[in-house]
Amino acid sequence: MAQAKLPQSLSLKYKVELDNDKENPILNLRLTPTQSNFMYIYLSKIDARKPVTKQVTFSLDEYANIMGLEGRISTTRILNVTKSLYSLSYPEYDEESERIKLIHAFDNFEMYKEDGDWYVTISCHQKAEKRFFELSEYTAFEVWNVLALSHTTHRKLYELLKQHERLKQRDLTLKELRKLLLLKDTELSDWRHFKRMLNFAEKALRENTDIYFTWEVLSKRGKGGRVHSLRFHIFKNEEVLSRPRQMHIREIEEQFKREREIDEELHQEASQIQESLRAFQNAITVDYEIVDEWDGDEDAEVKGDGIPPNFRNKIEFLSEACRDEFSFQEMVVLWNTMREKLPYSIVSEDLQCYDYLSNKYQEMLLNNENLIRAGKSKIEHRHSYLRTMIRDDKEI
Repeated sequence: MAQAKLPQSLSLKYKVELDNDKENPILNLRLTPTQSNFMYIYLSKIDARKPVTKQVTFSLDEYANIMGLEGRISTTRILNVTKSLYSLSYPEYDEESERIKLIHAFDNFEMYKEDGDWYVTISCHQKAEKRFFELSEYTAFEVWNVLALSHTTHRKLYELLKQHERLKQRDLTLKELRKLLLLKDTELSDWRHFKRMLNFAEKALRENTDIYFTWEVLSKRGKGGRVHSLRFHIFKNEEVLSRPRQMHIREIEEQFKREREIDEELHQEASQIQESLRAFQNAITVDYEIVDEWDGDEDAEVKGDGIPPNFRNKIEFLSEACRDEFSFQEMVVLWNTMREKLPYSIVSEDLQCYDYLSNKYQEMLLNNENLIRAGKSKIEHRHSYLRTMIRDDKEI
């Protein structure tokens, strides 16, 4: 039987000590929401100056909640979900041997029973210790700040600004910022969409974390005046800090549970919205399934349907990937099609969904141009055409 110190309750005041070295490969891992939750909690439970603390213990229930397991917890399910942590790795070049090694972030998973209760222990890989512990400069923050943010991009931006909290300002070129946010070249490549993401992040940090920010364009380059660099102004968030923080592990678990259920919840909400829309459209003898355009005022029709703000924001954000061509109702249909077709790793992340939908929309525009050049009829029902492209996508 493994001997390990039983865990204390996870406190929201546990501190994460994050390396300021932007080249640290641990910071450059693209994480799913669940992996991100685990990484922050793991970092909050170790002492970055004491490698002997690298083994972290969770109760089985706590671990299952963090990793997104519901219902009956079997050994098979625990091992399957743990594989997602063992898949986290990074390349490292060894100058002496002139070899490139693939280093895994985590290692030594154990599940055991002690005094009638089950526990899980996990530690960082021995070869990755220097990335977790040998930190020359680091930024510390209480873990509740990042767990309160639902988007991994918002969490990365919080980290970047927290590093400069004392300086109250941080200047970054757009290229540098995109790299630090781990965005792919195709993600939010349009400035309008990147700007919208910043505005969403500004709102999220102001409402949920111990700092908030404002931003401005610092410089532009080129004939077209393309945005080159940004300036962030960083402030202590007294309003959030003044709120009572007497929260227990269960409240964190409830938040994780909420995040895990959001896909199912959005599906149910979208179905309810569609039902109400179908009822409305049937009343005016319009078949929602085959109509490609509907010129009604969607806001006027759906306000009374109790659409949750988070869902409305998601749909409006995705609408920009289609240049706001389609109505709110039509975007709900596209979202449902994506949800049914795409893997969870994509539909669980708004940026991934946006990127996919934007690529498909651009592909549709290109197909339309090719048809016109060939002397054929243009795409008449663009919404139906795009929906079919998603539904029949062979590359997924």
